[in-house]
Amino acid sequence: MQIEEGKFYWDRRGKCIGPMRRSGCSTFPWSSGELTYRDDGTVSPSRYDQSELDLIEEVPSAARQPEPPQPDEPKALPAPDPEPPAIVGDPMYGSLAGILQAAHDQAARGKGHDRHADDKPFLNQPIMEIARMLGDAGGHSYQIMKKAQEANRMVKRKQYDAAVQEYLGVINYAAAAILLIREL
Repeated sequence: MQIEEGKFYWDRRGKCIGPMRRSGCSTFPWSSGELTYRDDGTVSPSRYDQSELDLIEEVPSAARQPEPPQPDEPKALPAPDPEPPAIVGDPMYGSLAGILQAAHDQAARGKGHDRHADDKPFLNQPIMEIARMLGDAGGHSYQIMKKAQEANRMVKRKQYDAAVQEYLGVINYAAAAILLIREL
């Protein structure tokens, strides 16, 4: 399998991943927003011979609701969101750009969006509104420390994928703190 721009793929869990776009990193040149991948669909970082997050099969574009490769739980292909602007910058920092893009996508399309957005822009979501009510970014500092501690415990338990998600949350709370500081 060879990853291609704009296409969707099934991972080993049967989850639809995509659309794929260039990450700017030479080792892991593809990004789905949450993770980066090699040309063959293997995930970064992978500490395993085979990760459940590896991409294994292209989702046919004509089908739009294909059966996943694992028939346990069929997954419908989500309607693609409007494409956010790609992080453009120095190619020497493509790996960093991929992580920052993943943090953005976690907030815009992942856990942050699913649990907290309520169809509101980021600046009007609870991550910002609650801190404004408190009058500072202290709550964000607490969340950053808490999430970092949780991620560290997950790494010690070899729960690497979950730890990555917690660290993406750290990035998002730090970004929210910066936005609040700029409002002062």
